[in-house]
Amino acid sequence: MSMPWDRLPELAAQAAPAVEQQVYQAAVERDLMGTVVAALVQEAIGRVEFPRPAVGGELMGAALGALGRALQTEAGGLAVASAEQWLAQSPAAATLRDAALNGVKRYLDENGAHLLDIVVQATAARLTAQQ
Repeated sequence: MSMPWDRLPELAAQAAPAVEQQVYQAAVERDLMGTVVAALVQEAIGRVEFPRPAVGGELMGAALGALGRALQTEAGGLAVASAEQWLAQSPAAATLRDAALNGVKRYLDENGAHLLDIVVQATAARLTAQQ
């Protein structure tokens, strides 16, 4: 007598394309990567110590600090939009995008076993809830 889970590999292979599509669709609907990457990049930028310019480093640091505080005000919203527009047109945008994606890829590569555990637990929880 075969047990129900004996067919699990066959069923998983059959369901995998639909599961992939549904995971993709749910991620798109929630803007999952946009939300996650934005939060990660903001935190990462906050942790990075940028080198000070050789000339007038202290003055430049003070000016950047004042600019940062000003950008957090209502009037600073326009300046933020201008900074976004400038950055989007700069080669720096592609450099930062690549750095962020490389960080995410590295996380996924190094945490594959943990992510497998999450998939197994989520699948088992959903399957047992359906019975």
